[in-house]
Amino acid sequence: MKLSISSSVALAAIAGAQTQLALASNLFGGSITPVLETASQGDAAEQADRYEKPLIVSIHVASQADIQHIANRYEILDANEGDMTVTALVSLAEKEQLEGESYTVAVDESATAELEAASMGIDGYTCYRTVEETYDTGASIMANYPQLADWIKIGESWEKINGDDGNSAIPAGYDIFALKLTNKCTSGDKPKFFLSCSIHAREYSPAELCTRFAEMLVEGYGNNAGK
Repeated sequence: MKLSISSSVALAAIAGAQTQLALASNLFGGSITPVLETASQGDAAEQADRYEKPLIVSIHVASQADIQHIANRYEILDANEGDMTVTALVSLAEKEQLEGESYTVAVDESATAELEAASMGIDGYTCYRTVEETYDTGASIMANYPQLADWIKIGESWEKINGDDGNSAIPAGYDIFALKLTNKCTSGDKPKFFLSCSIHAREYSPAELCTRFAEMLVEGYGNNAGK
């Protein structure tokens, strides 16, 4: 999800606040400048957070080319060529940009609320689950699809074995898990496929990609051959 527009919006809000601050200083001799400056900075930060909040929206399109255009720029959740709508994950700034390009965009308030409640995500990158949220998803897949999934502890991280560096803000390591997917009701030789994700620090997207792949496999098993 691109959030570059949010930065310019935040800068515009700060610039506007500084202009108002200068006017107030001229009118009142500068006596209330410190109070206004603090409030303006807080308002700018709140404005920036609001513009970066992820939204699930429905976008009305006129053609297949529009669908491709939006897919090239945003995270697409669904596309319905029947009623020519695209469901996408965007920021508020991106929603306003789409509306500026003459697209009709409606926020799905219910789905957005569910998204916010379900996953807070990595700070600054809310479309990616944290380690804890990813582990919760793995355990949930096993609980909801016991005939297909096992969530297996296969080891412990170096930090968990050797201890942390004394920084209490950093978790003292993690257990290492593997998600095994197979139909337990069938036996015999089966092809094996191994997928490893996010071995290194700050590899946000591979872990999320693998988690969504696993969700797609179990959710579509037995009812959607395309998945």
